[in-house]
Order: sequence, then C-alpha cells, then structure tokens
Amino acid sequence: MSHNPNFGSPEMVAKARESAKRKLEERDQFIATLGGKDDRGFVRLQGVDVPFRYVMLFQKVFAGKGTPMECIKVKCLDCIYDPLSPGDAMQQIRECKAVTCGLHFIRPKTRGNNQKSIITA
Repeated sequence: MSHNPNFGSPEMVAKARESAKRKLEERDQFIATLGGKDDRGFVRLQGVDVPFRYVMLFQKVFAGKGTPMECIKVKCLDCIYDPLSPGDAMQQIRECKAVTCGLHFIRPKTRGNNQKSIITA
C-alpha cells in the first residue's frame, strides 16, 4: 500500500496522533485539577476566567514560557473576550476599539479586508 509523501508515512501519522492525544489528556487532567469547566465553558486559572479553548496557552504564558505574541494574545483575551457578545474571541479582538491600549496596534488580528465585522449598526 502506497502513501502520499506530503503527509508522511503511516508511522509518522500514528506518532502525531498519539502526541496530539497525549496533549489533550494532559490538558484534561490539568483542567480537572482546577475544578473543571463552568457552565459558560470557562476554567478559573490564577484568578482569571479562561475560555476552555485557551487554557493551555494561558498556562504556558503564566509559567513564563510564552512568546511575546502569545503573551499579547493572552492579555487581549483576558481584556476583551466575552462569550455572551457576538463573535468568537479572535473576532472580538479584531474589533477592539481600545486605541489607547499600548498593545492595540500589535494585537492578534488577521490582515486583509476579507473579515466580516461582528459589530452591527
């Protein structure tokens, strides 16, 4: 049986799946030690309500191991993300109007004009 060389050998694919599975198990164990998710899908981490999806990123940054861009993303998520507002976290960060914030012009955002605004007139 042949395989596509662009996707690696079956052994490499199996190894990548195992690695991803292990990381998810580590995340779930870590979240369990924090008391699990609340009904909004947030986890309480060092006094901050963290969206479940970003728990491992917050943990990395809080441990002092995040890149500068990861640290900025965590700050933006902590500042602006509201699960009850329209759009996902990255859409809300893109729509941020806090131009006096020192991080505003380097915040995580997609470049280009193909992004739809989540703010309705």
